[in-house]
Amino acid sequence: MTASRTRVSQKFKDEFYQEVITTSKTIKDVAVAYGVGPDTLRNWLNRYRESHWV
Repeated sequence: MTASRTRVSQKFKDEFYQEVITTSKTIKDVAVAYGVGPDTLRNWLNRYRESHWV
């Protein structure tokens, strides 16, 4: 059985970024709170940082 992929809007991803960047929460804590895999969130955050020079 394979896992299904869910599309996440850019607005939703932006909420993740802001929560990780502006709080002391870990990527894992934020990922668990939103029901997203920590590795997925880490990948999104890395792409965000590369494109925004953070």
